Amino acid sequence: MCGIAGLVQLDRDVRLPVDELRRTSAALARRGPDGEGEWISPTGRAALAHRRLAVIDLSKAAAQPMSGAREQQVLVFNGEIYNFRELSRQAEARGEEPATSDTAVLLGLLSREGLRGLARLRGMFAFGFWDEVSGELWLARDPCGIKPLYYSTSGGCLRFASQVKALEAGGGLSPAVDPAAVAGFLAWGSVPEPLTLRSAIRSLPAGHCLRASIERGVRIEPLPSSHDEGDPESLGEAIDESLREHLVADVPLAVFLSAGLDSAMTAALARRHLPEPPTALTLTFAESRGGPFDEEPGARAVARALGLPQIVRTITGEEVRALLPEILAAMDQPSIDGFNTYLVARLARQEGFKVALSGLGGDELLGGYPSFRGAERLRRRARRLARLPGLTALWPPLARWLTPRRPKVAGVLRHGGSLAGA
Repeated sequence: MCGIAGLVQLDRDVRLPVDELRRTSAALARRGPDGEGEWISPTGRAALAHRRLAVIDLSKAAAQPMSGAREQQVLVFNGEIYNFRELSRQAEARGEEPATSDTAVLLGLLSREGLRGLARLRGMFAFGFWDEVSGELWLARDPCGIKPLYYSTSGGCLRFASQVKALEAGGGLSPAVDPAAVAGFLAWGSVPEPLTLRSAIRSLPAGHCLRASIERGVRIEPLPSSHDEGDPESLGEAIDESLREHLVADVPLAVFLSAGLDSAMTAALARRHLPEPPTALTLTFAESRGGPFDEEPGARAVARALGLPQIVRTITGEEVRALLPEILAAMDQPSIDGFNTYLVARLARQEGFKVALSGLGGDELLGGYPSFRGAERLRRRARRLARLPGLTALWPPLARWLTPRRPKVAGVLRHGGSLAGA
């Protein structure tokens, strides 16, 4: 991951607080330990900053902010474009200079085709693109929302960054808490977009672009849809293709391996496509050893069957408690599901890895949790109950009275009529 940040004038009478941008950039240093950069528009209308984690093209040629000819267009980018080599070959066939990084490919694509060119990308991204000629900033976030991007329009300028805490660190925004965001976190375990814990800061929705300029203000619109809308031949082929695309890197890759089916499948596919077996990283908890939640034996069996070198690290509850301040400091928006990920990512960093494959999200995508087995039954019941006159309006307060410790029940009739909602 990298860190991006920037400022853009929304009012000609407001001078950009560049020192604030530098404090914001400093707060992103954890995201990008391999380099930092800053660009300020000669007209004073925009300023961009970047913290780099070098994964593709480790040379200074891929440093950011990256500018085009005569610095008319400037890009700060966090993410990875998996088909950048293919796009670079296409550009070279048109007589353009070959690109050695996905950042250079993205800059050229935006300069040449504008936002419609994003439909050609395979990858994850959050970026800020400034056009000095038009005086307009584009912020965009990939359709799945993998990479975070936050912004604020307070005080006559637009501020953006990869983290809410970084915008707070700038010191130019109100720290007022958004009660709706707190309620959303308590109900769902994460802060629902576009809210953040700070009233002055919003999350750019996944698959959307924000356009900002003095003349036209701030507009948010959906990104162009992909040209490839066809269904894959099979789920297995789709997963295999996606994982193969994720192997694009100029640094060694690791695999987070537990005893679950999702991480085992990820490890097996990576082993199939990589010339050398990736290192498997396994985290176990001392208090679970020998019990039903001990994942070490299963993870070791998978690594042995696939011929993977494996690093197993056992951590105690006392160590986790000692790490809590560090974990909470690293966490941006609150989440009930970030602790294990932080610990295994910490292990990867300690072992010298910048990139790791993970099966995280597999259970959500493929219905792996036991509660998902009842989703179809819940959908049918919700549809039947919703037909009763007046019950849809009466249900939320009734559900809160009957099940005060289960707030999601109140939304069953509103959302449960579809399989996704159930």
